[in-house]
Amino acid sequence: MRKEQKTGKISNINLGNMGFVGRFRVRQMLREMRTGFTVIFGMFIALLILMIGVDGFLLCENISVQNKEDTKYQYMYTYKYPEMS
Repeated sequence: MRKEQKTGKISNINLGNMGFVGRFRVRQMLREMRTGFTVIFGMFIALLILMIGVDGFLLCENISVQNKEDTKYQYMYTYKYPEMS
């Protein structure tokens, strides 16, 4: 028909003595293989971005703590803005 999806070589696979439901499931998974790869690739990219974000957060936290430990104060001054009259 017009908008019917063309069958490829995947539908010609001999699945032996499997039942109808089992054969249907296997063929459907093989037909939708592109969708599965797309989902897995998308999950990989999302997890990669998440891990980069967590790594950046922990890096900033450690730098903050180390900078506070490395900074030695000998004198403390408090500066005030001059009052405008």
